[in-house]
Amino acid sequence: MDDARTKDNPGYPGSPGGPVFLGLSRNSVARDLVAVLLKKERFSVEISATPEDAVARLRAKRFAGAFVDMQADGLLAYEVLPRLRAADSEVKLVVLAGEGDPEIAEWAAKVHAETVLIRPFEGDAIVRTARTIARSGRNNAPAEK
Repeated sequence: MDDARTKDNPGYPGSPGGPVFLGLSRNSVARDLVAVLLKKERFSVEISATPEDAVARLRAKRFAGAFVDMQADGLLAYEVLPRLRAADSEVKLVVLAGEGDPEIAEWAAKVHAETVLIRPFEGDAIVRTARTIARSGRNNAPAEK
């Protein structure tokens, strides 16, 4: 491990001020999967079951990234993704989508999502994406008003 990745470095998972991720899904299995995978890597994770809660959290705190499960019942890309982007113009949005859904890909592009992970994908795709986002340097802090 290089010297830059120490517990005193704010970019290091688990360090004070380190990257915090938000997971949004109405599906408890998807929420648990994101949380377990990221916590295993020592990232801090907060989970939202509703878009309203996710928007409130994004306004209150600066997250490194947000994993958004668009396959959950009732989450529509054209409603949810622009609201999340409006709540935080810089958060790295990662969209989890089903195969062959062009509307989700279209809206992900419109809100400048970091990436779209298409199911089926391996859990390490979530971890790799989180690590890339963590290296980008956007760490936890109160939201800037």
